[in-house]
Amino acid sequence: MVEKFTQISLEDFKAELETGKYTLIDSRTRGELETYGKISEDQTLINVNMPLWRIQVQKLDKSKPYLIYCWHGNRSATMREYMKEQWFAFACDLEWGIDAWNKQ
Repeated sequence: MVEKFTQISLEDFKAELETGKYTLIDSRTRGELETYGKISEDQTLINVNMPLWRIQVQKLDKSKPYLIYCWHGNRSATMREYMKEQWFAFACDLEWGIDAWNKQ
């Protein structure tokens, strides 16, 4: 397992995702999701640009591990840091976001 609350490489993100232990969170807008695709059908969309995104995060199970991504890694890093502040057990985000995923 990778270190908690860090931004991880594409290779590590893929390896961790393949274990099936994580809940995947997309922190982009619905429009970005529709335009640039998504990593998995089994993911949760929490748009960090929306004013109430923190409330959505608070409804998540803090004991579960999460993998987060956005377009380039900035919004997912914001969510990761918020989850750390809120005492979530584990959250990591994808370095360079779905842009790196799509270029693989």
